[in-house]
Amino acid sequence: EALLMDLTSVKQRPLEAMLAAFPGEVVGTHPLFGPGEKNLAGHTVVLCLGRGERWFTWLKDLLEAAGARVKVATATEHDRLMAVVQGLSHFILIAFGMAIRELGVDPNSLDDYATPTFAALNRLTRHLLSQDAKLYACIQLQNPANRVALRALDDAVADILHFIQRQNADGLVRLLEETKEWFGRK
Repeated sequence: EALLMDLTSVKQRPLEAMLAAFPGEVVGTHPLFGPGEKNLAGHTVVLCLGRGERWFTWLKDLLEAAGARVKVATATEHDRLMAVVQGLSHFILIAFGMAIRELGVDPNSLDDYATPTFAALNRLTRHLLSQDAKLYACIQLQNPANRVALRALDDAVADILHFIQRQNADGLVRLLEETKEWFGRK
């Protein structure tokens, strides 16, 4: 009669484990916001149906009544999208911070030279690095879809470097225009 649910950033493996361990209804959940929020209004919660409809519908209705935006997805689709939303973005910020450290540049000395883009990246990097390192390590390691996303990032970096190393402005502009076109799609 009970509902078993999780609150995790990865869905496939936890959902499989819950389904194997518990015969009742199972729902995978992922609140897309941190624990410091005062209420659910305006925040997104992803629900992944494991088994059963009764508790799933109850939970979805409860969250929506509290003002949450509920997104229903399969565990596979959730993890594929989270590989971009969390895996890729966190990886980029971690690498950005590591590169600044590797260059031996004092992060505080950069504030006086910051462009709006750099200031945003710097703020996001500092915020991520101020959080629990184990959480971010687990997000990187536990989502199998991260490997695909990070290979795509590796390929993208190689493509950009190819044009920069050859001082090929036309090729780099073409790459930027193709990416701009992709983001402009409706």
